[in-house]
Amino acid sequence: MTRKGNTWYAIVFDWPKAGEPLVVPTTTPIQSAQLLNGSGEVKIGASDEKGTSIQLPSAKPMEPASIVVIDFKSEPQPVKAAVGTKVEVSIDGSFTLPASAAFLHGQRIKLEPTGNLGYWTNKSDYAEWSLDVRKAGTFDVEVICGVAPDDGGGFTITSGESEVAGNAQSTGGWNDYKPLKVGQIQLHSGVVTLTLKPSGEFHHALMNLQAIKLMPTGRS
Repeated sequence: MTRKGNTWYAIVFDWPKAGEPLVVPTTTPIQSAQLLNGSGEVKIGASDEKGTSIQLPSAKPMEPASIVVIDFKSEPQPVKAAVGTKVEVSIDGSFTLPASAAFLHGQRIKLEPTGNLGYWTNKSDYAEWSLDVRKAGTFDVEVICGVAPDDGGGFTITSGESEVAGNAQSTGGWNDYKPLKVGQIQLHSGVVTLTLKPSGEFHHALMNLQAIKLMPTGRS
């Protein structure tokens, strides 16, 4: 999510299957919701402790991500995020590791109200995810991040003895999220951990992190 005033912009990579809602993490009343690009009606549903459900068109209008513009009747207040939760595998064997599911280690890094990891200004801070891997294999790694000009730096993603290195460079701004292809990593079967840590020095802040995507090699 990115936000501007009473408007949120939901950047959706994994389009809900037909009949499944997209849950917006707030119970603040929604005035309207529509696709930024593409056609199709967006229906506003009920709210519960997890947030407000909205129903998207069955077909995803754009790849790799589509944006839903959500206007609220007042300043939206996010529900308390469930930080540090185990990530389950998707039906196609892939994983999407959202910022909200990360265990955070360090003094500065935190989950922001817009659903991303930010304030990554300390090189010793890092994020960790727990994954339930049903089938071991090699996965293509993609980091969804936003980086301001003259910021960013190197990082490593590690699971067990497998490691891949990346470099976060300017995407145009902290809220300009773009997919960064990093490389490949091997995951063992069972419940495993995956970490993202800065490597060396970086300018001001490493990145705003929205999610990490892991796709079985050969399917991305």
